[in-house]
This record gives sequence, C-alpha cells and structure tokens, in this order.
Amino acid sequence: MDKAWVDKKKQEYADKINAYKESLLEYVKNIKYIDEKTREDAVEAYEYGCYETVGYLLNRAYFSYFQNREKVEAEAKQLKQINEHIEDIRTYRVEKEKIYDICLDSEPIEFDGDIIITDPSYILKKMLERNHWERCGHGSNMEVFGFTKYITHDTICGDWSCCTYNTDTGEVIGHFSADAGMVGVFLLKEVLKYNPDFDYHIKKPWTTTWIRNFKGTVQVIVKEEPYEHEEDWLYFMNYVVEVVGHGINKETGEPINFVGKQAMENEE
Repeated sequence: MDKAWVDKKKQEYADKINAYKESLLEYVKNIKYIDEKTREDAVEAYEYGCYETVGYLLNRAYFSYFQNREKVEAEAKQLKQINEHIEDIRTYRVEKEKIYDICLDSEPIEFDGDIIITDPSYILKKMLERNHWERCGHGSNMEVFGFTKYITHDTICGDWSCCTYNTDTGEVIGHFSADAGMVGVFLLKEVLKYNPDFDYHIKKPWTTTWIRNFKGTVQVIVKEEPYEHEEDWLYFMNYVVEVVGHGINKETGEPINFVGKQAMENEE
C-alpha cells in the first residue's frame, strides 16, 4: 500500500474513534439508569480522557440499578455496544501510530549478489540473541550491525510459514519462516560478515529462501484481499504481505522473478 492509502486509512480510523467518543458522551448525558453524581463523575472522567473509568462507572451503575429488577434487553444491548466502543478507543490510543503504518509498502531496494529471505531474528549471533534483538529494534534497524542493503517488514499477521515462487513458472524455489512476526531480505555476504556461524540457508532450508547470483530489485508490498470476518479490524486480516523481486541471474543473464508469501498447508 502506498502512503496516500495509509494516510487515508489512518484518517478514517481517527474519524471512527472520534464518532465513538461523541456517542459515548451522548450516552452518558442521556442514559436514565445512573444518578446525577455518577453522571457528573462520568462526564469529568470523559473530559480527562479516562474512557475506561467512564465504562467502569456505567457498568457499576447498570448492575446496581438492575440488581433486583428484570433486566431491560435494550439497555443491555446498548451498554454492550458502548463497552465495545470504549475498548476500541483504548486500542486506538495504544496503536494509532502504527496500526496502518505497517501496511506501507517498503521502498524497492537494489540487490547485487546472493540474497536470503528469512526472519531477521534468525541471523542474530546466538550468544547475544536477546540483546541484539533489542539493539536492532526487533529487526527494524539492522544498520547497527553493519547492514547496508536490507529490507525488514512486519508480517501483520504474526508468525509465518511461507513459500517463495518463481512468478514466471509458478515453481516453488524456496521456503522461509517468520516466527518473530518480521520478514527480512538480506545480502548473504552481509549476514555472514556479521555472523559467520549463520547456516540456516544450508541446514534449515525451511526457514530461509536462498536466491543465488541475484541482481535486481526487491520490495515488500501489502495487498488487500477480501476476507469474511465479524469485525472490521486490521488484525483480523484482510491485508497480506508479499516479498516481490524482479531481476536476473547475473552470471547467466536468465530472469529471476519471484514472490514470497504465506503458504496454505497444501502448497508447502
């Protein structure tokens, strides 16, 4: 997805959350089952941005009011929706800076030499794995270890089991995993310079696609795919990540065009 798409989605998300906030305040001001003191406290909490506190006050008042009465179905349904809106507002406050930023396509990067596609965490020096994972920002800043040509990107859907396909022939040319929820493309020579003990491309080929003598561009792109789900949330997945490469074998001149993506069980 390009930046215009990401900015549009972020604005739509912000507008939705603002509408939820407005409906929450309207609900607090007009609901009949709370006393005026609770209403005043809820409005004050709202004005301070303490939306979870508003939810607590509303739910406490609801259960107190209906404790010895027959519950009114319409009231219960409306309160349930308000609670869902409060949870959405809470999530937005935590995730708003990145929830759609991770859908942004990477910049195309030129590679010249053997490349690998794998989880960035796999290439770390084992004795220092945890410390180095934190130092590189969980794979987002590999420059700290001397990498000059690389791509890393969030998988969006968590851990992956993936196939790499030749897009000209449909042939499977490799596999890779992304257990840490990140996928990376690296020059093999830079990986071995940083960590001479790395051998996943040889001994654990299901974790690492190895493409030899590649000269061309690679980009990680995010695509929208229709998917039926009950909630319209990013993390319930109708966005898929693909690693796309276009180039040649620099020794033979033959084309190397590929796509790496999450594989269905019968494709592996």
